[in-house]
Amino acid sequence: MLLIFCLLCTLFFLEMAQWGSTLSVFSVDRLGFKTEQYGLLMSISGILIIIFQYPVSKRIEWIGHGRALFLGSLLYGLGFLSFGWVKSFIPATGAIIILVAGEMLFVPTSYSVIGQISRPEDRAKNMGVLGMCATIGSSFGPLLGGFLLDKFPATPLFVWGPVSLPAFLAAVGFIFWREHRRTNAEKQESHSP
Repeated sequence: MLLIFCLLCTLFFLEMAQWGSTLSVFSVDRLGFKTEQYGLLMSISGILIIIFQYPVSKRIEWIGHGRALFLGSLLYGLGFLSFGWVKSFIPATGAIIILVAGEMLFVPTSYSVIGQISRPEDRAKNMGVLGMCATIGSSFGPLLGGFLLDKFPATPLFVWGPVSLPAFLAAVGFIFWREHRRTNAEKQESHSP
């Protein structure tokens, strides 16, 4: 259960690594944004997180962890995929809003789930495993994005389609993970006295 969860999270973190690598190069070199405009996009992202992270985090219990992981991954994939059609700053801002919504759902939920599925004595170790998954994603994400930027310099959709694929795969994976987790919980309840 933990291994599958961490593998799915690695797919998401592979996607997350595109912020500072692929997206920055694409925005400035391919779209012609000034570096200040890219900085403004990142500032908008930060402001949205400051304003909305707490209210969103309070609603995650109501949404449910499995649904929050699914929606977070899906929104993240959609946010990056939408850059395949972005030509100016305002649509780029819309894509950033979608990305931030996905991040605000996914990141706190992933750490909360690790805490829930871990035995108390393994919680810190498992948090470290999730951190390692984030590092692996952060290491290989720019490699994927950089390769695609070099291979398809004039076709943004051929860059952002494959870049967004890991998040979509994670979203589908979380549907199955959630069902597997629910089935295991029901089996344990039926076996308990």
